[in-house]
Amino acid sequence: MVRDFLYDAFPDGAFGGNVAGVVLDSSGMSSAEMQRIASELNAPTTGFVVDHQDGHAPVFAICYFTPRQQIGLCGYAAVATFTALVEEGRCKLQDESTRVLQRTWAGELLIDLSSAEDSGVMVEMDQWLPSFETSSLETLPVGRALGDLRQDSRLSLEIAPTGRRHLPVPYARVDDLPHLSPNYTGRAGMSHALRVNTVCAFAVSPEGATHVRLRDFCSGIGVNEERASGTTSGAQASYLIRQGVPLAESSGEVLVRVAQGLETGPRSRIEAKLLLVEAKVGSVSVRGKAARVLAGCILPASLRAKETL
Repeated sequence: MVRDFLYDAFPDGAFGGNVAGVVLDSSGMSSAEMQRIASELNAPTTGFVVDHQDGHAPVFAICYFTPRQQIGLCGYAAVATFTALVEEGRCKLQDESTRVLQRTWAGELLIDLSSAEDSGVMVEMDQWLPSFETSSLETLPVGRALGDLRQDSRLSLEIAPTGRRHLPVPYARVDDLPHLSPNYTGRAGMSHALRVNTVCAFAVSPEGATHVRLRDFCSGIGVNEERASGTTSGAQASYLIRQGVPLAESSGEVLVRVAQGLETGPRSRIEAKLLLVEAKVGSVSVRGKAARVLAGCILPASLRAKETL
């Protein structure tokens, strides 16, 4: 029997955010077994804790699986996984914050854990700085794949890799986003051609450039649309700086608040934190909370088959 959890990550209200699966006791599991469990849970992404090393900064090795495939990294599933580690006593919070290291298929990233002001655990995950790419974007029908609404011509298209490969697509008004009618077949072909995992349609809110509304289409990992996207939010915020959109002073810390899920049902709230140095991004992280909605046990398909013999 394998104990498993479901969390709402980055929720904005009850049952908001994106659903993430978590399995804490995964050491010794094969990739095939983890894939079967992820398919059985059927959450958009499930995090599996496969190893743990104590120390001044504890190290947790995490594997991430969608119902269809293993992926290198997932922001909302990381928030859920580390919330579960704290709640289950596998990771102890210190007085103010606890720094741990997340070891993933995509590489290693620092995680800061602290008690949230209202309740629960605040998880802040560092991201790699994106190295932007522009190749092939001029020749592919990006707009047609999202429904042929006019994009914001003031900003050019660039791919932003941050562990996953993201393509931010800017629109001039937040009112444009509900009217997107994505061609999922066309978008899957475009994602494959560009080798991108997510196509992120977004618009800056009338409140200002530090408030963004976002939709994230993820054919590259087998998900039509995600309701909350951590790594995408960090990439999108970095893209704004790259494009010269003024978010604040040229140096210092900037917090970009991302609203997501308004078109798909439950709302999400994500915060991307940027450290600017002379108008360039020196570091980027995303932070948020996760709420447990289900705990149970699952019998992997391979073991279930043996028991029925």
